[in-house]
Amino acid sequence: MRDLESKLAESIPKADAEARVGELLARLSESESEADALKEKVAGLESKAAEAERQLEAARSGIKELEEASTAKPPAEEKLSEATAA
Repeated sequence: MRDLESKLAESIPKADAEARVGELLARLSESESEADALKEKVAGLESKAAEAERQLEAARSGIKELEEASTAKPPAEEKLSEATAA
């Protein structure tokens, strides 16, 4: 019996416990809302990163084409080289 009395003396009142539970639930709800907002931001940033990656790949492709075009001889130049060699 004394053990039970000791536990009751150490326990918090039910109203305090309910208030604390309410506070924790409110914080949980707020955290969930923040998590949802962060998920939306991440999705937006992933979309921007994908678009930037596409633009980068297009730029690389364009650079490669320009490099290939600048190293290739124009057709007239090739014919002139062949005529002087013969």
